[in-house]
Amino acid sequence: ETSLDGVWLVDLRLWIHLELAWLYEGQGNLEQALAHYQGALDNDPKNDTALEGKERVQEALAAKIGAAEAAASPAPNAKP
Repeated sequence: ETSLDGVWLVDLRLWIHLELAWLYEGQGNLEQALAHYQGALDNDPKNDTALEGKERVQEALAAKIGAAEAAASPAPNAKP
């Protein structure tokens, strides 16, 4: 085993995680996208693409949760 073997595997894992993150994000599966952006960051913590993707997906998830909560709560003047 050479010292380059580990580098190659890290690059491959990083690429796979990014590809899966983009795929899941495009399908609207934000939880899986977030998991794969985090997987990419586990391999390269300073990867700009993964950092930006993770931030984008976290914002989209927060908006989705906020919209769901707003839809579930009664209107301010609604009678029970």
